[in-house]
Amino acid sequence: VAVSAGGAPRRGRALRMQRALARTRVRRPVSLGLGLPFARPGRTALTVSAVAFGVAAVTFAYGLDRSVSSYFADAELTETVHVLVPNDLGRPVSLDGRPGTAKVALTRFEQVHVPGFDRAVHMKAYQGSVTDRHGHRLVRGRWLAGPGEAVVGDPFLKTGGKKIGDSIVVTKDGRSVTLRIVGTALVDGGDSVITDWASLTPLTARTTAPESPGPGPHARMAFSILEVTLTPGTSPDAYVAALKRDGVEATTAAEGIEAGRVVLLGLVTLLTLGLTAVAGLGVFNTVILNTRDRARDFGVLKSLGATPGQVLTVVLTSMAALGLAGGLVGLPLGVAAHRVVLPAMTGTGGLILPYGLLEIFPWPLMVLSVLAGVAIALLGALIPAGRAARIGTAAALRSE
Repeated sequence: VAVSAGGAPRRGRALRMQRALARTRVRRPVSLGLGLPFARPGRTALTVSAVAFGVAAVTFAYGLDRSVSSYFADAELTETVHVLVPNDLGRPVSLDGRPGTAKVALTRFEQVHVPGFDRAVHMKAYQGSVTDRHGHRLVRGRWLAGPGEAVVGDPFLKTGGKKIGDSIVVTKDGRSVTLRIVGTALVDGGDSVITDWASLTPLTARTTAPESPGPGPHARMAFSILEVTLTPGTSPDAYVAALKRDGVEATTAAEGIEAGRVVLLGLVTLLTLGLTAVAGLGVFNTVILNTRDRARDFGVLKSLGATPGQVLTVVLTSMAALGLAGGLVGLPLGVAAHRVVLPAMTGTGGLILPYGLLEIFPWPLMVLSVLAGVAIALLGALIPAGRAARIGTAAALRSE
């Protein structure tokens, strides 16, 4: 019991804890390790803080990755395939009976002008059932119920100074139509307007064939596409490759957004690795100090018959306990940071995240986050703990 309190200046707390642990059936090296943190409460608090910092960083980074991935999947409809419709040019496109096709919706994109915007606004119309959301995630309000209605992105409301229930006048080439905003959704570009085919028709009376869109689905904004929803398990890339082999021009909806997403998540990953390394170095420094302070205590243990493996167990057990405590503290901090920082980031652009983009921490992940604290502590303690296990008995006893 006295060995655990060692050279600590305040022995009462450590001795009481060691006596309590000694009465349990826990193996003696483990109980000694569990009692070590109580001998130096100040140093213990610093170690727990370092581990909690690392766990919070890992938890926040994971949450950000999941939320960003979910946002892109919903806003860009990344699991769909876009097929160019040539209209009067060439042969018509038919996807009937093609393997992997779950649903096909004909859509049309136009660049229109809306008062209050200094740039063209993307307008997208669906043909067919007005009430079909076509995979879009609603944020506020409701979806389309009939002609003359529109669903927009929240940034549209901020830029245009509008709110749900207001009307907007959409113009193109001298023609105009009035639409009432009935809801907001996660939409491509944020400033986009989604409406039904009948509401777009008065703006698109033309006598010439539509322009080619060029590379990317929004390059020229005067064309129609088939938006293909795939059956579960169907690869968008494989589906597009099969269409191209048949001479059909098609792209995945995710094409063009992957690079920006990779850059963002890469920066977050580098930041997380840096913060985790700092936490590990904090643990490393604590164990170095502890092993130097307790060199004589470890020598006494060895003189009493303790093996190097048992000394290693004492040190690693104490750090694992601190890692567990740091994980339990860091997990709620990381979750709280995710729930505060991410809405603040998106709010600067007028974007409101719907329910489900922040609630992305399942229980198994929370357990892994806590265990990550133990891993950080053990990795930081491994080298100095090995040195403590190899310390010579005579040299340790002479160190005091």
